[in-house]
Amino acid sequence: MFSLVVMLFALRSWMACALMAVGMVHYARLSGVFLATMAIWSAIFIAQLSAMRECAAGERHPACGCVDAAIDWRPH
Repeated sequence: MFSLVVMLFALRSWMACALMAVGMVHYARLSGVFLATMAIWSAIFIAQLSAMRECAAGERHPACGCVDAAIDWRPH
């Protein structure tokens, strides 16, 4: 799910938000617990994507260390 949101966010950020909003409507129809869980995951996704965008732009963000560590794990 995160990879789909990332691809949509790379195209247009509003597309990723629209996908999550549609998902929230779906989960709201199922259960309040599912809706709360989806809201938490959506907030986490948006926070990660925003941090990744800031890191890519060269701005230092607390999450940049995590992004750098995720990129640098590969053997050179």
